[in-house]
Amino acid sequence: VIPTLREEGRVLEFLNRAFHTIVVRGRNDTRKAPDVFRFEATRYIGRLRAPEAAVANEPLFLIPFEVQIRSAFEHAWSTTTHALVYKAATVDWKRVRLAAQLKAAVEQLDSLILMFEETVEGIAPRSWPDIAARQMIAEFYAELVKKGRIPSEIAPKDLSRFADNVWNLLKAQYRARDDEMEAYASKAINVIRIEIEATSEPQIPRSISLFQYTLGILTRGKIIGSTLYRFHPLLTPELIALYPEVDRIKDRFELLSG
Repeated sequence: VIPTLREEGRVLEFLNRAFHTIVVRGRNDTRKAPDVFRFEATRYIGRLRAPEAAVANEPLFLIPFEVQIRSAFEHAWSTTTHALVYKAATVDWKRVRLAAQLKAAVEQLDSLILMFEETVEGIAPRSWPDIAARQMIAEFYAELVKKGRIPSEIAPKDLSRFADNVWNLLKAQYRARDDEMEAYASKAINVIRIEIEATSEPQIPRSISLFQYTLGILTRGKIIGSTLYRFHPLLTPELIALYPEVDRIKDRFELLSG
């Protein structure tokens, strides 16, 4: 089961390397009318690779096996409809019809995911303070990474997730309405920018994560105080040594040295 159909090629590459390939029947290999919707996952037929020619004809290495490669949506459709339709007590046209309609929806979802970046351009945006603030945070850190102000060793893999964490930290401090939080996010960004611009790249700590670095700066800059609402940051000895101010935070996870 793969997250999206985009990963199918990599799965087939792995199977071809790991096993002896007999045949691959792709999901688009068979003829199908445009108004028909049925299960048609890619099927890989193969055999185990014999470690040496002397045992290649032994039964174990002659038995073929099949691997179905399904998207997550296809797998969900197959799992939920199989018992309801194909193992039902009766044969019912309505059940088969509904299963086909659901399969059509699955195919549409897979297509939308494949064309996600192109499709999203057709969505009309709307103003939402929560999203605007997180976007502001993500773009700020993306700019720092692009300019080399953030070392690659601590640069976040997923900027959206990282921005969410910083946003949640600020929300835990201020507990304000989302429309008010934009101002707090802007203030926090200014404090972080001032410290990072005053710090040479070799002096930026690698012994703590970028989130811990952010927490340290915001605590030293008095943006973050001692009490956070339902938020427990991880405080390591390295973080406390670099930013003793974080030791004021009451509710936290603490990693003890030794």
